[in-house]
Amino acid sequence: MRLEEAGYFYAIRLPANAVMRERISHRLTRPVGRPSRTKVMRFYEDFGYQAASWDKPRRMIAKIEWHPGELFPRVGFIVTNLPMEPDWGGPVL
Repeated sequence: MRLEEAGYFYAIRLPANAVMRERISHRLTRPVGRPSRTKVMRFYEDFGYQAASWDKPRRMIAKIEWHPGELFPRVGFIVTNLPMEPDWGGPVL
């Protein structure tokens, strides 16, 4: 029995792949402006994704973090069936 069929909510971290990274490619270039020397810049993307082994698309959330002094962002992906809407009020610093 699947978690969804049993009525459970889930949020599971998944390893990145080329398809997921392409969906957030616009967030993988350094933000415009002078970077902060102390604060992490955090962005979120919400999109539908279907792995080859899944029977339907599911909600994917990507967290992109730009850390001071680092050239590339740190990226994490979560697949979830949580029903809540994210707060997209802008970048979280």
